[in-house]
Amino acid sequence: MLSKLGRGALAGLAATIPMSGVVALGYATGLIANPPPRGITANVKRRLGLGAHERSPQFNLTWMAAHLGYGVGCGVVYALVRPLLPTAALPTGLLYGLLVWGSSYLGALPALDLYPPPQHDTPTRAKLMVVAHLVFGAVLGLLVGSPRQRRRPATVKQWSPDRFEASARRMAS
Repeated sequence: MLSKLGRGALAGLAATIPMSGVVALGYATGLIANPPPRGITANVKRRLGLGAHERSPQFNLTWMAAHLGYGVGCGVVYALVRPLLPTAALPTGLLYGLLVWGSSYLGALPALDLYPPPQHDTPTRAKLMVVAHLVFGAVLGLLVGSPRQRRRPATVKQWSPDRFEASARRMAS
């Protein structure tokens, strides 16, 4: 059985795939010119003095791996806090997806000068990223589930003479 962290990591990885599909669809249809994870990774590499080389196949693997890794990390955090949240899996997951979007695109990324805030991005790309994060949250929420869905397996009760006698009496009657 997977640990809570392992379950969160796998759910985060799995949830990042359909989320990336939403972003890829936006890119393929011309709604966005550059997927945000790609631009963010290029900015990180430049800040580290590594040069982005954005047209190389290695760079494409780098930004995709970075995006999947971020999804894994978000999945682990979700799995850790999920037992504290009382609502059903889907609404909690959707809310978490919005929280990831807000903390990233409204907070950390602009603060670190890695990506512009939504009001300075194209409106279409900003909306697409909200939708993509809702997809991420929904899938993550459903995969991790709710605390009520994951009951502990029944344990064998410790043997005692009193229990044995009570069971024998029930069977005899």
